[in-house]
Formats: sequence, C-alpha cells, structure tokens
Amino acid sequence: MNDTGENDERVRAGSPAGTLTAQWGILLLAFAVRCLPIRTVFVDGQTLFTDSDSYYHLRRIAYNLAVFPETLEHDSYLSFPLGAQAIWPPTLDWLLALMLRPFCTPGSGGHGIGCQQDLEQILVWVPPVLGALTVWLLYRIALRHFGARVALVSGSVLSVLPAHYWYSQIGFLDHHVAVALSATLLLGASMELVVRCEQVSVARRTLVVPAIGFGAILVANLLLWPGALLYVALAEAVLLVLWIASHAGVVRRHALDCLLVANLTALVLISPFSLGNDWPAWGAFSAVVLSNFQPWLFGALSLFALLASLLFERVSRQSVWMRLATMVPLGVLFLAASIAFIPELEMSVRDSAQWLSRSDDFQAMVGESMPLFMLHGRFTTEIASSRLSYFIYLFPPALVWLGFASRSRGNRSAIYGYLAWALVLFAFTLLQKRFFNTFSIALALTMGVALVRFYDVLADRFSLGRGLRVGCTSLVALAFLYPSLAVYREPAMGIAGAVLGEPAEHSFRTDLNLARREMTRWLRLHTPETAGYLDATGEPEYGVLARWGEGHFITYGARRPTVMGNFGDDLGRDHFLLARSFFSAEPERGAEILESLRVRYLVIRSRSESRPMAKTLFAGDGSRLGRYRLLHEVRPLLGVDLPSYKIFEFVKGAELLGTAPPRSLVVAELDLVTNLGRETRFETVVEADASGQYRLRLPYATQGLTQRPTDSLQTAARYRISVGDAHAEIAIDEVAVQRGALVTGPSF
Repeated sequence: MNDTGENDERVRAGSPAGTLTAQWGILLLAFAVRCLPIRTVFVDGQTLFTDSDSYYHLRRIAYNLAVFPETLEHDSYLSFPLGAQAIWPPTLDWLLALMLRPFCTPGSGGHGIGCQQDLEQILVWVPPVLGALTVWLLYRIALRHFGARVALVSGSVLSVLPAHYWYSQIGFLDHHVAVALSATLLLGASMELVVRCEQVSVARRTLVVPAIGFGAILVANLLLWPGALLYVALAEAVLLVLWIASHAGVVRRHALDCLLVANLTALVLISPFSLGNDWPAWGAFSAVVLSNFQPWLFGALSLFALLASLLFERVSRQSVWMRLATMVPLGVLFLAASIAFIPELEMSVRDSAQWLSRSDDFQAMVGESMPLFMLHGRFTTEIASSRLSYFIYLFPPALVWLGFASRSRGNRSAIYGYLAWALVLFAFTLLQKRFFNTFSIALALTMGVALVRFYDVLADRFSLGRGLRVGCTSLVALAFLYPSLAVYREPAMGIAGAVLGEPAEHSFRTDLNLARREMTRWLRLHTPETAGYLDATGEPEYGVLARWGEGHFITYGARRPTVMGNFGDDLGRDHFLLARSFFSAEPERGAEILESLRVRYLVIRSRSESRPMAKTLFAGDGSRLGRYRLLHEVRPLLGVDLPSYKIFEFVKGAELLGTAPPRSLVVAELDLVTNLGRETRFETVVEADASGQYRLRLPYATQGLTQRPTDSLQTAARYRISVGDAHAEIAIDEVAVQRGALVTGPSF
C-alpha cells in the first residue's frame, strides 16, 4: 500500500514539476469535458441554459445588477398575486452580479440591463469553471492525505464522472455546482483541522485561525444552500468524535477549542443572514431555509463545547464512556428544553424528515428527489450505472478495505472522518439522486485509492513492469467507467461535427428549450408589460398560469409574474394546490380560480396534460369554454413527439343577448387562423330559456383591435350566429370583450 502509507514521502508529495503539471492537466481536462455540450447551449444565435432553475438564478442576477448591492427578498413575480421569497439563499447570484457589474451597462433609469445577452453568454461558463475548480480541490485533498498517484487518479476519475459533470456542464447555472465546491472545501478543511488537533506539540493559540476559517466555511456552505446542513453536521461530528474517542487529553482539548471557536465564528457570521427570518410556509425555525435554526444550532454547539471544557478539562482520568454518559444526557436535556421553549424546532425536524423522505406531494414529483435505483416507479440500475459508473458497486467494499488499511496511519483520524463523510453521502444518495453530485467527490477519491492499490498489487504479486501495470489499471478503470462514458457520446459527436463544419443536430432538449424560448419571447413582446420586475416596490397587474415546470422560464424569459413555478409548494402549499386544481376543474370553478388568482394569460403544454381542463383547452382551442381565447401556439421542429405550447388569454368576454324560439339551441362560430397557419374554429352553444332569451359569451374581438402582429392568431371579420337553418353575422368590439359588456344580438 505504498501510496496510502507513510513510508514513501517522495511518492506522497510527488516532484514539484510533476505535481504542477498534473494539477494543470486535471484542471484543463475537467474544464474541457464540461464544455462538450457547447453546441446545445449556443444555438441559432441564442444562448440556451440547460436547466429550468438556471433561469431563476438569471432573474435574480439581473435584479442584483439593476439595483446593486440590494438583493431580491420578496419577489412579487413568484406565487402571484401573493409574492414570495425564494427558498434559495441569494449568495451565489449576488456574487456573480458583483463579478459582472464592471462589465454591465444599466439601461434607462437603472431599471434595465443593457447587456443581457452578453451576460448570458458569460454566465454559461460559470458551471464548468466551478466544476473544474472542484476537481482541482479534490486533487489537492488527495495529494495532502493520500499521495500524488491517488491525487492524479482521483482527479481524472472525477473529471469524467457524469454525476459531477451533470451539474457543472456548460449552461447549467445552478447553486448545486457551487455547493459541490464548497462541500469539498469543507471536507478538506475538516480533515486538515483533525490533523492539526492531533499534533500534541501544537500550541492551542495556533489553532484559532484554522478554526475561524473552518467556521467561515461552515457558513459559506449554508449560505449557498440550507440543505448543506448535512455536510455541516458531518464536519462537526468529526470534531465531536475526536473529542469523545481520543485517549490524549491534549487532543481532546484541541478538539473542544476548535469546536468552540468554529461555532462561535459561524454564529456571528450566519446571524445577519438568518436571524429574524420568518417564512410563512416553513416557520421561523426551519432547517430547510435560512432561519433562526442555524444560529440556534451554532449557539448550541458553542455551549456544548464550553460546558465540555468546564466539565472535563480539569479531570485527569476519564474514559470514553464517562464522556458519553455525561454529555449525551446533557445534550438530550438541552434539546428537550429547546423544544419546550421553542415549539417550532419540532416542526423543523418534521419538515426536514418530510423533505428527505419525499412524503410531501411536491417532492414526490421532483425527479432529483427520487431514490437512486428508482425510475418511473420501478427498480432500475440505469441512473446509478450511467451517472456514477460501475464504481458505485465497488464503492462499499472499497470503503471497508480503506478503513482497515488505514488503522496504522498517523492521520487515521482524518481518514476515518472522510470515511464517515463518504458513507453517509452514499446512504443519502441512495435515498435521493440530488446528492450524487457531492457524493461523486467521495466516490472518485475512494476509487482513486482502490485503483492505485490495484496497480501496486500487479507489481507485488505478479511482478509486472510499469508499462503493463499502467495499461492494466487503465483498462480496469475504463471498464468500470464504460456505462457512464456513453453520456458523452452525443456532445462529443457534436464537437466532431463542428470541427468538420457540419450543422448542429438539434436534440430533444435543444428543441424543447427553443420552444420555451419562443413561448416566453412571444409573451414578453405581445402582452402588456407588468410592474415590479426590477423594482421590488412595484405591484404586477396580472399573472400567468402555466404548469409548475415552466415557471422559471416565464419569470425570466417573459418577465411576467407566474402563479406557480418550479419552487412548487415550498412557497405555500395552499396557494400551489389551488393553482394546480385549475387544470382539473370544471369550467365554472376554473373561472373562479383564475379570477381569484388574477390570471390573465395561460400557457398550456401538450405533453403530459391529461387533466380535464388542460386537455379540453389544448385540444379544443378553448371552444365552448366562453372566456378563453387562443393567441399563439408554438410547435417545435421535432413535431408531435415534443411538447408544444398554446397561449390563451382569460377575458371577461362580450355577452351577446338576443331572442330565439324557447328552448332552441343557439350556436356562435368564428373562423380562426393561428400564427402557424392552422385553421380552426371557435364555437359555443347555449339553449334559449323558456322566455326565448339567450346569452352567449364571446371571447374574441373582430374589430377595435390594434394592428395584429403577423405571429398572432387572426380572426374572421364576423361571428356567425345560427338557430337551426337561420343565421346572422355580428362583429364584436375589443372593448366589449375586455369589459364583459352586453351586446345586442340578432333576434330569431
């Protein structure tokens, strides 16, 4: 076990020139791999981001640039008409705005972004840069604790491991790529702090600066994503276990000192960002968002470290069991007292458990919240093998072997801390796929150690030469990576096509993003502008209702408020359920819901819309529903296999009042031609009452409109009103449609 032992310092550190070359090589490889899908990002002169969440990050960056240094707290464009605060902390977006501010020219009055397209073209490069830095950081951690060869192999594995590539590929502007970087930094800081604590000759005062830095990194993780509490807990647990399990009094004092200083630092740093925050959907002490919970946690751990110092520092003879028997009851008592005085803490635990177990309705619909080996409700190894490679199956025994192999190492406490980190992340990844991003770092490091050990076995037991050992080890690595390398086939072929001068072939995802871009572009250009997009004091005049998965696209691309979006019920369960209920509602109830939510425009998506109201609207173009008029439709290049969109306006509708024979059927028809040249017809039918009076609600105007753009729906000049064989024609004015005015209809 040459490279994981302590006998060969030269192999451990590597030569300076070799180490520098390896670091740059790893950095460039990781960056290049993450830029492979470039032809799906820059398409037909447009910049298309990969994930829907990217568009809300863009929305906040645009806001931050317009009113810097302010951040967007209460966003009136979310959960319209209530407005809400996004559950993601604004840290990443604010930092990116700060970075881009020198290159941005504000628009008129400081409320517009004069270089939005340029900003998008810059921001698509942020994920591969952060992803490459994460790979480089893993290399440094491996070099420090496992040696130069493990560092090189681990960095190479992580460079091509799709689980990490996915969130760090070009155009995937999401906080998860930054979280992976900050979590890796926390892992490295935790291991380094443990090594320092175990140095009995180190003066206590020299641990202050590293402990302060450790506390700052704890806070940085939470400011990027409150869900990073898992990584914070793991890092804190390493110090706690070191205090409990160490037989050296000096080491225990060092651990408590670091625990106290780090948590006091974290308490001071986190409080301005979380103390006093109250979330209507989560409460004041939720661990899912930045709230009073984080200061409470760091304060409790600071108090724990202080009490442990006072109770045990002067006790010369003490055992592990004595420390456990004293501090565990005190901890339980403190937690019980906290819940007694702060009942919201119990709710916080429940919320976190529901989020992890996906027991709430919305999380059960989110793909990244599903178990690693489940897809569409059935067991499968597809995701595990393609994103984490076959290494995922080798990981458990490799982790056990590493634990046994590290028993005689001088830095075994740091290694054991890493093993606990890796094991817990493995368990959480089995529960939810979202964690495979951070787990991939641990997987790459563990497999790096295993592959180096395999290389050494070839020399020790089979006496193979260096060239053969490198070849055999490389073949083994490729065999395990094989199923995941298929992920790169399509983007690699795209790069090859670009080199040969071939036009880019549109993928399903590319055409879907183009369709969404067209839908949001039309909304932005052809619907009345709403207030408050870059001014938090403004109150939007109306909202747009679409399926929740389109929310961020509309908020950023159309600059219109959305009734529900990609945050789902995290911004308010009752509001979300009310909005979703529209798609299955009866017509009268649907109209009531839209009126209560102040909806003016609806975006209906073809695919997966099997719910009654949505299906009726899309299939019938709004016919027989009275208050919905079709404005625009988007049909992607790939045709029926790809979702298409229809945009409707919800209007009061002119009420046509006339007479006809009692109980006779009165039919109103209007010929329509959509922006795509498709001919369709609006139709509505009503029965005249016993007195011979009929009322028809007509949503389309045939006169009184401003000049219709060529990419909008065109109507015939008049409605055709029929009773049996008798018919008449009538024109309807736009003012009557918008106001719901009564219009005298033909008498039959």
